[in-house]
Amino acid sequence: MSNTYEKEEYGRAKAYFDNLLADTEPDMLPEGDVNNEPASAGSFLIPSDSVDAEIGDFCEKNSLTKTAFFHAVFAFVLGKYNLSENVLYITACSGGSDTGPERTVTVPDKTFPVVCHLDGEQTITAFVRDVDRQLTDSMDNDACSFEEIAREHQIAPDVVFTCQGGAFPLKVTDGEPSEERPSASDATGALLHIDISEQDGRLLFSGEYRKDRYSEDYINRMVACLQQAVREFLTKPVLKD
Repeated sequence: MSNTYEKEEYGRAKAYFDNLLADTEPDMLPEGDVNNEPASAGSFLIPSDSVDAEIGDFCEKNSLTKTAFFHAVFAFVLGKYNLSENVLYITACSGGSDTGPERTVTVPDKTFPVVCHLDGEQTITAFVRDVDRQLTDSMDNDACSFEEIAREHQIAPDVVFTCQGGAFPLKVTDGEPSEERPSASDATGALLHIDISEQDGRLLFSGEYRKDRYSEDYINRMVACLQQAVREFLTKPVLKD
């Protein structure tokens, strides 16, 4: 790859993220319910009564991906928790691997911000498509590292959302399959990390959080909100409903 091509790719990626993050509020960490406690980490694993097949049928009917569907659900709930129409969080994707007879090449992890605007009049399917398009565009513009993006735009990886790779269909980007993968909070520095996966045909919510900021009850309530949002995204026509 020529140096000129690399510079062009970097320039396009930087311009893309500069535009995506323009006038974005960098602090989107929900206010917690714990004070004056020593720093410590907690984790959770909460099964859901939501049936994965129903979500798959909805996505297939509307030509949507499950990954985009769950990102849209999370963005919607995060916006409600922050009383904001604008949402910012971090996600991490892994490119999987390219296996040949002589070698296995692992595609590097990609970490990038997700930015959403919640317009109550927008249809849910249109909102999910917008999220899907952004995820794809961000994956394509990986010449600019997250470290540089975060530094320039003063973004901290406080809130991380992922979808477990094995549970959802892969999306091909630049000829390579990519998949969401959970990223441990101690590796990302996240104060709140939520992951959605599938187990025995139903959704499973898991993740990590800072116990000096959030109580177990708080996390349980947030997951309950996510489950309710999943159900409503399947039945309601527009976001304001």
